[in-house]
Amino acid sequence: SPEYKLALSLISKNNPNVFPKGGGRRDWFQDIPKSRQRFVPFNGGIGAEQLNWLDQELDQCCRNHQRAIIITHVPLEPEAASQRTVAW
Repeated sequence: SPEYKLALSLISKNNPNVFPKGGGRRDWFQDIPKSRQRFVPFNGGIGAEQLNWLDQELDQCCRNHQRAIIITHVPLEPEAASQRTVAW
């Protein structure tokens, strides 16, 4: 799917240890700056369609003077967790 290809591209661009040239296995975090350690296959990202949906839901909450709580499986805020476990 296009989303899968985009995810592979983002991971490869930001963390070359995950899919090393020539194959083989490497420590995903070796020599990778903390700010880019989130780019591993077990985290995941939020796509445009999901962000648009969330934006619409939050707009509706604002119009109705409601509060919203956002709960995710993978942390979104880098300060809330290890850089290795934050969504990209």
